[in-house]
Amino acid sequence: MKLTGQCKKYFRRWLYGKEDYEDYYYSEFIDLPEAMQYGVLVDFFDSVGIIIEVTYDNLPMEFDCYVNNEKWTGFFTRQEARAKVLEKANEIYNAN
Repeated sequence: MKLTGQCKKYFRRWLYGKEDYEDYYYSEFIDLPEAMQYGVLVDFFDSVGIIIEVTYDNLPMEFDCYVNNEKWTGFFTRQEARAKVLEKANEIYNAN
């Protein structure tokens, strides 16, 4: 769940609510369990108008992934599906 470029910079600002942030505090976010990081990142992307969602599709290990209503399905674990939607959301943010 790595953010890059302007997305990472803006996320850090959003997370701490100010321009002046310290890498020390960002490391506290990185130390959270992955599922908790995902929840925070969903809120962040909601705040910038990029809607992400991962849903279970009734087949073993099949999840539907959505980013701004673009859908793709695959045989992913939940963790893989989360990583894929975050990667796509990061790309969309950095493209703008």
